[in-house]
This record gives sequence, structure tokens and C-alpha cells, in this order.
Amino acid sequence: MNNSVFTSVITQYIEHKRNLGYKFQSAIWYLKQIEALAVELNIDILGISKELSDAWCRKKDNEAESTRYLRISILAQFSSYLNNNGIRSYVPQLPKNTSTFKPYIFTDVELKRIFYACDHLKIRGQFLKYADSSMPILIRLLYGTGIRIGEALSLRNRDVDFTQKTLFITDNKNGQERLVPLSDSLTDTCFQYHEFKELILGSQPDDSFFFIKRNKTKCSHSSVYEYYRRILYHAHITHGGKGNGPRIHDFRHTFAVHALAKMTSTGSDLYCTLPVLATYLGHKRINYLAAELRGIKTA
Repeated sequence: MNNSVFTSVITQYIEHKRNLGYKFQSAIWYLKQIEALAVELNIDILGISKELSDAWCRKKDNEAESTRYLRISILAQFSSYLNNNGIRSYVPQLPKNTSTFKPYIFTDVELKRIFYACDHLKIRGQFLKYADSSMPILIRLLYGTGIRIGEALSLRNRDVDFTQKTLFITDNKNGQERLVPLSDSLTDTCFQYHEFKELILGSQPDDSFFFIKRNKTKCSHSSVYEYYRRILYHAHITHGGKGNGPRIHDFRHTFAVHALAKMTSTGSDLYCTLPVLATYLGHKRINYLAAELRGIKTA
């Protein structure tokens, strides 16, 4: 396929996503299809036009609604990325998704078993090189803040402010920076981990990753996943296999549901607080929060 006006920016977008820790394999194929459609429509102006968006969003014969939803969400995310980088682009509205998939919401009892397993699991053999000291803190951070796993693994030492009790999220899904508050207990837990790192590994530069292995390299998704599966096993929580969960991302779903439950119990006006929660979780639109609560991927 010949290069299009989108070729270089798509390459930058893929690199941006992978720097956040996303594998981003299936989305690449769709992005190439968007590029091919732009060539077919003779589009030579950088930016997603409504014409291109409408052509892309048109339902295909025998296409499942979930597949169409994923296609459109990938275009919407790419358009948002272009807008965030000063390239005016049309962002399509996501259609209703009829997926029957439900996110896994951990119960309070399950969370207690998970935290207990994190603190008592003995790491041997090949797992010793992994983040055995990082994982108990990482799991607590995911549940306690609702941040994405990619955002957590991309945190640098300078992004964790123990004085202000905040996380500074820079590498996120939507390319927008945000501050995430930490509770007193979570701040103390993260500080203890930071001190432990310096005691065992020596002083770490501000720009080094916050969650690291014992060889001082960044914790990888694969090592986190392997540890997480062992945690579930020792917490006596059945895993339904790939795609069925409970997934690491379900800590984020659990946080969102528990936050909504707390808002309801305290009599908060959900009409006012839902946009706040959406912004806190790093969503640009409240419909993305709704998708998050239903377990729907938005690219």
C-alpha cells in the first residue's frame, strides 16, 4: 500500500501506545485500514474528516456489533490523539454496544484474600528476578486509585509525590496529563516501598521507573501477569481463561463501582459526580466511563 498523509502520524501514535505498555496489535491492523480508506478517498489533508469518519463507521455486511464498536472506538481514540497534538480531527460518536461481557468486580472478601496472598506468596526460581517486592504495592495501587496498569508501570520516581500525596500521570491512554490523589495509607505504603528500593538497590534517579525488578529494569506486563495469576490461585479465585477474567484491568472496574457505591451511600448527586469520576479515571467523555463500567474496550 502506498503511503498516505497519515503514515508518519500513525507510526508516532503506535509508538505512543506502546510506550504506555500496550501491545496494540489488533489496533494496528485497523489503523492501516483507515490509512487505506484515506488513500481510496484521495484525502490529502492531515486530520480525520467527517467524510472519512462516516465512511469508516458505516456498518459492513455480516459484521458483528462488537466488531463495529471496536473499529469506531479505535478511530475515535486516534482522532482524540490528533486533536491533543493540534491536528483538528472529527471524533465519531460511539454506537451502542450489545456485548454481553461483564467486568469482574472483586468482593471485599476477595480483595482481602488477594492482599494476603500478595504479602505471603513465596517467590522461587525464575520468579525471583521479577517484581516480588513491587507487586504487593502495585496491586494495592491499582485498586486504590483505579489507574490503568500501563499508567502504573510508566510511573517514574518523580511522578510520585509523597508530600502532596498525588500521582502525576503523564503517559496515559488519551494523551492527557492528570493528578491522581492518594489516600494516607496508600501514600505510606508507596513510601515504604520507595525506601525499601533504596535500601536494597541504592538511590534511584528521579527519572527511573517507580516499579522496577531487582535488576533495576522496568516491570513488564508479562511478569506482572504471571505474578497476578499466581496471586489469584493462592487467593482461591478461579480464572476463566484468557479474555474471561478476572483480569488485572478488573481492579479498575472494581474501583469505579466501589466509588459509585460510596457516592450513592453518602447521598452525592450522581449527575454532578459522574463527570468528576470520569475525569479522575482519565476519560475525556462520560460515555467512556459508562463503557468502562460495562467492561467494554475503547481501544
